This record gives sequence, C-alpha cells and structure tokens, in this order.
Amino acid sequence: MKHNLYIGVVIAPYRVDLCNWLYEKFDCEIYHLYDRDDTAGFNSEAVASLCRFGRLLLPSFAVGSRRIGKGLRRLVRERRPEVVFVSEFSPVTLQVLWIRATSRRKFKVVALCDDSLDMIGGNDFSAVHRLLRRFVPRFVDNLILVNEPVAAWYRERFGKGVCLPILSDERRLRDEMRKALPLCGETAREYDLSGKSVILYVGRLIPLKNVGTLLKATRGMDAKVVIVGDGEMRPQWEELAVRLGVDAVFPGRKSGEELYVWYLLADVLVLPSLQEAFGAVVNEALIAGCPAVVSDRAGAASLIDGTNGAVFDPTSPEELSSCLRKVLSGVPGRRDGALRDSLMCVTFEEAVSTAIERL
Repeated sequence: MKHNLYIGVVIAPYRVDLCNWLYEKFDCEIYHLYDRDDTAGFNSEAVASLCRFGRLLLPSFAVGSRRIGKGLRRLVRERRPEVVFVSEFSPVTLQVLWIRATSRRKFKVVALCDDSLDMIGGNDFSAVHRLLRRFVPRFVDNLILVNEPVAAWYRERFGKGVCLPILSDERRLRDEMRKALPLCGETAREYDLSGKSVILYVGRLIPLKNVGTLLKATRGMDAKVVIVGDGEMRPQWEELAVRLGVDAVFPGRKSGEELYVWYLLADVLVLPSLQEAFGAVVNEALIAGCPAVVSDRAGAASLIDGTNGAVFDPTSPEELSSCLRKVLSGVPGRRDGALRDSLMCVTFEEAVSTAIERL
C-alpha cells in the first residue's frame, strides 16, 4: 500500500507521466474524482493505457459544477500520509485543509496550480478561482506552478511556490513518435505537403483558442496550415480560410500516432490562445523537434528560449506573421523518415526531481 496521496480531478494526458513518477518514486497512491472527461478533447482509453498506477476513483458527489470528495477523512486516517497533493484551489483542497485543521494528523498539503501570468493579471477562467487565490495559498504548505515567473509571484506574496512546467516524459513520448514514422509518407501525400512549409495548430476549436488570428497571419504565405482539432468554431474558421485564400486543412481531432505524425511533419507549431493556463502541446512539439510560436498569454511560453521558437502577442496577426517567417527561415528541410532532435532545454526527470527536492 502506498503512503502519500495524490488527489486529482481527472487523469489527463499531460499529467500521466507526473502521476507515474509520483507513484513509482514518491510512494504516492493516485486518486481521481472522474475516470474520464469526454469534453476535454482527449481519448480517455488511450490515456488510461499510459497509467502505470492502479486507477483509483475517490467517491464523490456533485454540488453544481463541482465535485465534493467522500471518505477523505477515512482515507487520510488509514494512509497517514506525509504529503497530500491536491489540484488547484478545488473543493477537495479545501476539504483536505479542513481535515488537517480539525484532526491530529500532521501532513503537508501541496497544491498543483496551472495559473499563468495572464490569469494572475486578471484574465482568469473564473471569479471563484480569483477569489480563492487570495487565501488558499496561505494555508497550503507549498504550491507547484507551471512556470518560474508565476512561481516567483507566489513566493513574493505567500513565501511559497516551486516551478514545475507541465511536461511529458520525452523517453516515452519519443518512443511513441517513432511508431508514427511509417505514417509520415502516406500523410504527406494525402494532404499534399510536398514543397510547402507546414504550420500546425493542435487543440479545441473554440473562440479562446484564437485560430482566426493564425489564419490571418498566414494569408499570402506559401504554407500548408494544418488545424488539428474540433469544436464549435470549425465551420467559421474553415470559411475564413477560404475567404482569405489560406491553404488550410482541418483533419479533425487526433490522438496517439495520428496526432504524433503531425508533430513529425510540421515545420512549426503555433499556440495562438487568448487565454491558456499552460499549453501541453508546446512541450509535445518541442520533444518532436518542432519549434513553436507561442502566445505570450500561455504558460508554455516559458519553454521558449529563443532557439526553439518565438513568443508573440495573440491580438496581433502582424506580429505572429513576422514570428512565423523568422522561425521558418531557420528551419531545415523536413526529414520525413527520421525523428528530429528534441528542442526541449530540460528533461522530464530533471525537472520533476528538482521540483520535488525543493518542496
């Protein structure tokens, strides 16, 4: 039986490797409130296949759009953890803090928080989160934040905050990408990629993702714009691409090898979001050796170091166009039969080990 506890909301692809690491190297039992989320844009079965831990569900009940955990006090009593990892400033976080305050159990509470500087500056996902940010950090023992500027902000105000970007284990991911290499030739022929730069977007097609700005920025460029994903804005953005004369294709939502092949074929990934806590696709693209041009409102902008892409203002198609042209000018011709060197400046193991040591 594992000793420490991790209590998340739902197992997502960008958290699988961290949960595996905590399970295997930090004596941590992994619990979630949901076993799947069909609205999140990822394949729950594919994610489950990556878990090296037993997938345990914490009993819970709904209060509006929130889930309240059941049996938490008993779980803490039985496990006697030294550390409990919780998600954001959620009801479960508040429950765990209350259990500690009203019992004799002495353990550390560490909250994983995906805030970006843009969110801290007022562009929050919800007013509730903005309110809870004012006092919950005072009661947890530490916070894991997704980039260093955000961690510094929390340290200045609350005296706590450790940086750990949302990263995939590049060893696992590159092994998966190698399996996708045989699909490259067929996919390149199917979408007529020969002789053109390939500009890639991966994500949901909703207003906040701002794909319209990407289409405006690529107007007049000799490039194939590949929009991988689905959502309410797809018809409007397909129509906009036609109206602007942009050579764009919309393959739909992809996962696994069908997604990885696009990282392998792309010359640059673009994350143009108007609001984005992090943006795990940036890490995935960099691991595949694909440079990224990232909105300055996304936490993943912290992964861009000047040699592996660029950061831009997502309200300016002109600035995005300039960044794309600059990055593409330095991209060598694609090698559709090989996996490029990773462009990440830190490995998953280094990042996680360092963060846990600092907690």
